[in-house]
Amino acid sequence: MGSGLGDYPLRHLPIEILHDLIARAQDVNPQSPLDEIKLWLATKPPFAAWFIRGESITLNVGDSRIPVTAFRIPQGDVGVLVFFANAVGAAADYASVTFELDRDGAAIPGFASIIGPLTLSAQEPWRVMEPLTAGARVQVVATNTGTSQIQNVQAFLAGWYWTPQSHPGPAAVGG
Repeated sequence: MGSGLGDYPLRHLPIEILHDLIARAQDVNPQSPLDEIKLWLATKPPFAAWFIRGESITLNVGDSRIPVTAFRIPQGDVGVLVFFANAVGAAADYASVTFELDRDGAAIPGFASIIGPLTLSAQEPWRVMEPLTAGARVQVVATNTGTSQIQNVQAFLAGWYWTPQSHPGPAAVGG
C-alpha cells in the first residue's frame, strides 16, 4: 500500500459507494439514528452543522498517543467525519511520528499506525466518511518514535453533525 495507509477501507471502493447511494434513495425515512447517518453519509444534510478542528503540538522524546486534535459529537446528535489530514513541520520528521485516527479511543480501521502524510498537502485532506453516533469522540493521536523533540505536529478533522429526526432523504432535498 501507499505510504502509511495501512489497510484501505472497503467503503471507499466505487462499487460500495454506488450500492450505498442506491440503498439510500430507496429508504428516505430512517428508523434509527444509525439509519439516518447512513442516509446522509455521502451528502451533507442542509440542516447539519459543520465541525472543523485543527491543531498543532510539539512531541517530546518518548511521547506516546498524545492527542493532537479532537471533536465530540454532542449528546442527542449524530454525525459524519468527512475529512482528515496530518502533517509535520519538517519532512524529515515524518519517519519519527506515527499518527492514528481514533473513535472513542480505538483506531478507525485503515487509520492506525500512519507514518507519513495521507495527502500531499494538509490543505487537501483525505476523505474519510466515518459515521459517528451520539457522544462519539473522534481524535488524532501522535507518537514520537524518534530521538529528538518534534515541533509543529499537525492534524485536521472536519465533518458535520445534526439532531436525528424524520427528515426527507437526499433525493427529496435536491442532494
